Amino acid sequence: MVWKGIKNFFINLKYFFTPLGTFALGMVLGLSVLLPVIGGAVQTLATNISELSGNISFDFEALVESLSDAVSRLDWNNLSASVRTILSREWLSNTFNECIYSLLPGAEEYAAQIAEEINAAISKMVNGFAGFAVFSALGLIGGFFLTRYLVKKTIAGLPWWKNFLSALYDLIIVFAFTYIILWIKNVWSPSVIITGVLSVILFGFLTLLRAYLLYGRKKIKAGKVINLKNIIVLVITNVVICLAAGAVMALAYALTNIIVGTFMAVSLVEIGVLVIAYNADSYVKTKSDKEAVKAQENQSSSGENGAVSL
Repeated sequence: MVWKGIKNFFINLKYFFTPLGTFALGMVLGLSVLLPVIGGAVQTLATNISELSGNISFDFEALVESLSDAVSRLDWNNLSASVRTILSREWLSNTFNECIYSLLPGAEEYAAQIAEEINAAISKMVNGFAGFAVFSALGLIGGFFLTRYLVKKTIAGLPWWKNFLSALYDLIIVFAFTYIILWIKNVWSPSVIITGVLSVILFGFLTLLRAYLLYGRKKIKAGKVINLKNIIVLVITNVVICLAAGAVMALAYALTNIIVGTFMAVSLVEIGVLVIAYNADSYVKTKSDKEAVKAQENQSSSGENGAVSL
């Protein structure tokens, strides 16, 4: 099972660009919303400031350049921190104020009006960021389900109605599993380690049970696939797959940069999670098929022996 699990992971890396592509498409669509909103907000801000007084001439291009310089000064080696900073209203407000007051002598005279215009611009930008987040999330989710279908088909294909039942089972199990674990933790607070061990064992049992119901029922005895040995081997297999995915991600970060590495990590994590989720299906299907072939051979052998006796 361990070797087959590792093999499944590397085979399904052929779908590496599927979640990556859909996520990138979602981000491109999001940027098509975000960039015009930001450009329009900054343009309106510059125009309105210029109109505060006939004596004021405010350069839109200089404002954009000043804002770009402020963004470039962030530490992009720490991607998550930089993104959180840009999304902060406080940072946006401080940056706008710094840029405007440095470009506009005597701006203090119009401080109240400038603050109002800045708040209006930030509100528009927040809406743009929300649109970007929605499209990016849709790309990520869409990529996950498309990759799920492809990985499932590669590891252990099913008719559409069994795929639907499998997805429904997964959904029910996730909610039930989460509820049980939280209940155990609340009932007995020192149970973190025990809860973790039970979680791993329960996950192994439930995935083998699902795989048996989908592929092994009426073909093989339940005890041959759902047992403590297989649960332990399945857990070890999943750990090895996590290590393999981690090694590939580390290599990706080493050969590229933080941004490219993060995009690649998203794809690798999705594939790793899906292979772990359906590794039991692959094992049970293979074992059930072997048992079916063996039973057919025994039946054929029995039939031939009967014919000879006659």
